[in-house]
Parts: sequence; C-alpha cells; structure tokens
Amino acid sequence: MRALIALFCGCLMVAAEFTVGAAYAAETATSAPWRTLGDEAPELNVDFVKGEPIALAQDPGTHIFIVEFWATWCGPCRYTAPKLSALQKKFGDKGLVVIGISDEDAETVKPFLQKEGRDMEFRVALDRAHTTNGRYFEGFGRENTLPTAYVVDGNGRVAWIGNPLNPFMEKLVERLVAGLPRNANAAKPSGEGPPKPAAKAE
Repeated sequence: MRALIALFCGCLMVAAEFTVGAAYAAETATSAPWRTLGDEAPELNVDFVKGEPIALAQDPGTHIFIVEFWATWCGPCRYTAPKLSALQKKFGDKGLVVIGISDEDAETVKPFLQKEGRDMEFRVALDRAHTTNGRYFEGFGRENTLPTAYVVDGNGRVAWIGNPLNPFMEKLVERLVAGLPRNANAAKPSGEGPPKPAAKAE
C-alpha cells in the first residue's frame, strides 16, 4: 500500500514539474521578439481621449508617427511631454502625428489631462486591454520601460525605438518628415520658372 502511495505521489510530482516547465517554455516563447526595426508597425488598439482619432494606416505616405507609451505615475514622462509637444508644433503641419498611449483607465487619465495636460499638446489614447502595449514591447523584445517612443516612418515601418529625450529622435523625425512626398515635392526647385515674355519687335 505504501508503495502505491509513493508511486502516486511521484507521478503527481512529475506531472507538476511538466506543467511548470511547459508554462515556462510558453512564457519564454511569448517574450521572444517577433518584430525588428524596419518591420511594419502594429496597428493601435486604443480609445482616444484627446485629439482626433487616427490610424497608423490612414492615408499612407502622408504621416510620420511618434507613438509614446507613458503613464500618469511616470515621473520621467513629465519631462518628455513638453518635448513631444514642441515636436508636434514644429512638424505637425508637415505630417508629424504624436500619440501618447497609457494603459491606465479613463478615470485615471482624464483628470490628469485636465490638471496637467497643458504640456501634452498632442493626441492621447488609452490602450484596450494592454493589447497595443504587448504588440510593441513584447513584439520588439523590449522591456516595458516608460517612457518609450516608437518612430513610424512614412511607409508605416518602425524606424527607431528609444527614450523621447534622445536628441537623435528629433533629427530622425526631421529627416523622415522632409522625405514625405508632399514636403519633398515642395522642396524641389521649380525649374526655370514661368516663360519669359517674348521680346517686342523693333
């Protein structure tokens, strides 16, 4: 009888170890990145609480996006907000769209925007069930560190990932914005200009 009990307990321990091992393997597989720089940016699954809703795939080739992940409790985010607002103001009419995404609920974010939102002159959205957060942080194999910005180029591909205060981000955004068709065409020389009036016959 004791032998049977010992055998049964042993089977339970093996089964438990197998279950834990399988769960660990699944977690490891999920956390492995399946996207890299240059890949298409995942679409946002969000609800906008400030600014007009917009999709990354909307009007291809006309926008550059900065998708920043932030939170009301994030101290460093208070320093990136004015910087992102300045970029939105500087390049907004040339096609830049800044979107700040929080995974907090509306009851937390909306009062914060009413009180502190004067430094956030860009679109703000709420992540639905943390899906967008997962698509970006887990998708690109990044630690969930706030604030983190993802720059999306005119072809809808992620061109850069990092802290919004990194000076390189502004230089990259300026270059990407200049490369949008509407800005590139405007920068081209107009040629020789309108034809000159014909000389009068003497």
